[in-house]
Amino acid sequence: MSTAKPPPLDPPVDGLPLAEAGKPGWWTVQLRLGGREVRVHLADPPEGDLSRLRESLRSGRYLRPAVIEDAEYRSLCFGLRYTQSQMSLRDPQELVLTYLRKMLCFRLLQPQPAHIVMIGLGGGSLVKYCHRELPKTRITALEIDPAVIQLSPLFELPEGSTRWSLRCVDAVDHFRGQGEPADVVIADGCDERGIAPALCDEAFFASVHDRLRPGGVLVVNLVGALGRSAAVLGALRRAFSGQVAVLKVEVGGNRIALAQREGDWPPRAARLNKRAAMLYQGDEFDFPAWADEIERQAHRGRR
Repeated sequence: MSTAKPPPLDPPVDGLPLAEAGKPGWWTVQLRLGGREVRVHLADPPEGDLSRLRESLRSGRYLRPAVIEDAEYRSLCFGLRYTQSQMSLRDPQELVLTYLRKMLCFRLLQPQPAHIVMIGLGGGSLVKYCHRELPKTRITALEIDPAVIQLSPLFELPEGSTRWSLRCVDAVDHFRGQGEPADVVIADGCDERGIAPALCDEAFFASVHDRLRPGGVLVVNLVGALGRSAAVLGALRRAFSGQVAVLKVEVGGNRIALAQREGDWPPRAARLNKRAAMLYQGDEFDFPAWADEIERQAHRGRR
């Protein structure tokens, strides 16, 4: 989730026609948003009540996931206010949002993970990237909101693959008790206010720690007021015995927390730099700069 906000609806929002009704998984309405015509794809509202849908859109109280589509992008938003994920219609494989690109910093510590667990499907941007770039990796995506899953076909996720699966489940329940170990856990579970509170307490972080293999990595998108709190970072550091680095995201106000179970900490600079040189993909995926930042922040967190 990014803190960037789409432009407000042009008032008044009246007489929203259904452009496409009965399409499996979502309804589509056409309206003006920030001075441009867009299509808004919505998971079916309760009991299919179109008048209630119109009113909630008009008042800004619509807080369920929605997909806003213009000529360039399809964006998964909470209501019509906060952008969670964005897909370029020109290049559906592109990682558009800066914070999602930075979450790939886990590859400096786990360049070839056997199993990645993703908390929060969003628009599936990281599923598509990891499925393409890590051909030997299995991916398990956990999504608590059925509406996000209903809308997911709009984002061209990999089809017919046995290397990735999607489960409608609460991540807290998934990590409670025994289960298949992971090498990387990516936590990007958000609501309309930022990171979900259930994903921020020490007990949850400890359950993820215990599910990771030695040397495994948890990556957390710290967004919103709760994500900026010292209490959340304190809980993460206690759960991971201080092996935590917090990285800034240049656009959007997010921070990315990187926590490692056991292994060398702070990470050895020579190993980070060698992996960064192999992974470097230009300024948008600036692994060498991320390696320097991880090393600095890991040492700072030890003080």
